Amino acid sequence: MALTVLAAGGVCTGGVITVDDDGAADFNNIQAAIAGANSGDVIEIQTGIYSGAGNTNINTLGKAVRIRSTDANDANVIGQT
Repeated sequence: MALTVLAAGGVCTGGVITVDDDGAADFNNIQAAIAGANSGDVIEIQTGIYSGAGNTNINTLGKAVRIRSTDANDANVIGQT
């Protein structure tokens, strides 16, 4: 299963919120991170497989957030996220 994320247009200049399903982070699922985010925040997903409640069929709740892996320039990191 692959997660495809489309970022809203515009410049995001907020804080960075981390998500890790099995380690220390701000949130343990993507949807909870979005709920806790403000427009302009970046949600950084640690490597891992994110499935189930809070990680599929996510909704940005109308917020201009950017969702990314820990290294957008490394195909291996992207592939493991």
